Amino acid sequence: MSFAQLLHEPYLTPNSFPSWYASMSLTRLDCHCFRGRSTSLDTSSFVSLNPGACPGRLVLAGARAVRESIGSQVACRLSVEHFVEGILDFYVPKAGAESAPVAADESQHSERSLQALEAAFRKANKSVYSFGHSLSAGGRMAASFLALVLDEDFIAAGRVGGGGAYLYRGGELFPFFESPSENASPEFLGTQSLVSVELASVPIEARDLFLVFSEQLSAQEESKLTELLSDIDYQTSINPALEVSQFLFDSPQDVAFALSARVGDEVIYLDDVVSS
Repeated sequence: MSFAQLLHEPYLTPNSFPSWYASMSLTRLDCHCFRGRSTSLDTSSFVSLNPGACPGRLVLAGARAVRESIGSQVACRLSVEHFVEGILDFYVPKAGAESAPVAADESQHSERSLQALEAAFRKANKSVYSFGHSLSAGGRMAASFLALVLDEDFIAAGRVGGGGAYLYRGGELFPFFESPSENASPEFLGTQSLVSVELASVPIEARDLFLVFSEQLSAQEESKLTELLSDIDYQTSINPALEVSQFLFDSPQDVAFALSARVGDEVIYLDDVVSS
């Protein structure tokens, strides 16, 4: 099955979060992260949070400075900070603000997660762009940004710039986004007043594994990743993001970030059991 068949059209401390779980209809979410030893905190920033502490909701986001300049490093940090603000504004609005739409069915869950991503990306881009121009540094403040929003039984992915996001299901690897063509000019967060965000969403199933990499994977690396994921024992694995990165990349010490989220097995609740 191709990913196109699956798709529906379209505060934990940043940079350090543990494995954790949240009750949801699919019962469990385990999150892990990895950053290469040689990667500076100024050039790599990521976060995990459950806005509103709502069962079945999870946000993963990561940013990478795309240049060695101070401006790009500031953009990296600032984009994550304001992305989180955008997510919280959407799901946990301040008094008097409009609340996030209540999803009545599955299609609305998918739409809501996409709306949350769009709102957060807009806020992050506006903040970085405005800050850059206030310092006469317009165009030099640039960051690559990737994010996932799990909302009930749907996940939405968004990307500006490079990097990759994947769904691993039933032994198959599905990329959320196509690899950019060699001749394409990359667009980064903060360089323009308006930003074009690549978006995709898909229904969640038990034992799904989602992966986000700051690096763009080649076809060979994607094939290798599929093999690596098939060999991992998820019952005993301490950190799949770490294990995969160490074997997938030639220089794992230089990886800005790798994030993973795995949906646990479905369970039967007592209320669902009918005895004879």
